Amino acid sequence: MSTSDTPQIPQQDLWAALQRQSNNRNRPDQRVYSTFERGEADVVDISGSEPTANLYDLHCPRSECGSCILKKGTAAFVERESLKV
Repeated sequence: MSTSDTPQIPQQDLWAALQRQSNNRNRPDQRVYSTFERGEADVVDISGSEPTANLYDLHCPRSECGSCILKKGTAAFVERESLKV
């Protein structure tokens, strides 16, 4: 089967389908870092001698998005001196 044999979906129909899927998706509950009582101890695995990985998925905070930015257990916690931007 060649690409010329596959049906072409109009771009506006494709966009509408993607929008419907996005609008129907369940958004994860969101929590701001400052609401965790024990700070980093509540969001980072501290079972070892040093904090290691994040305990939660990190999602885009925009209500129209909610995409997963960082999966649970994939990031290393590193504390550094603050930089002024």
